[in-house]
Amino acid sequence: MGRKSKLNEKQWAEVQRRLLDGEAIRALAREFDVSEGSIRAQKSKRVETIKAVAKQVVETECAIKSLDFDAQCAVNDYASRLRSISSNILSAAHSGSVVSAKMAKIAEMQAGKINEDDPMESQEQLQAISALNKLGIDAASIGLNLMKLSAESPLLKDGDKKDRKSYSITLAVKDASEDGA
Repeated sequence: MGRKSKLNEKQWAEVQRRLLDGEAIRALAREFDVSEGSIRAQKSKRVETIKAVAKQVVETECAIKSLDFDAQCAVNDYASRLRSISSNILSAAHSGSVVSAKMAKIAEMQAGKINEDDPMESQEQLQAISALNKLGIDAASIGLNLMKLSAESPLLKDGDKKDRKSYSITLAVKDASEDGA
């Protein structure tokens, strides 16, 4: 584990904002009494990512504005459907993981009831554990299967590879904002 930072979260946010505004790392390091390396380690890569994503957003907005009104409506509808798919997949995956964890916990409790000297005497518990483990595995696989199906979705098959690349950028932007980043 590294040393505790001299700056608190609010100060690091200020450094990030000012880096985005174009201020030099050297000047910020002097002002905040930290090394340039600390700023680079903490924020420089993140600032570059923010700038790159912001540039993609602006380019996408310009591309949308260049379309006629009907095409703009179609783009917004299509994007809305993609967001909905993504949200539903995440919800299903989360639910599946919760169920899987509960099944594992119940199976563990049942395993404690097995007579280790004569496990065949505890055949009912063994069958229950087997069933619980299978339910847990099935529940956990729901999210993975949905993600695989979404990649094969007709929504994603429409258009060319360039459209799919834009889709993955859209998800990255959404995930970054949900991340609390």
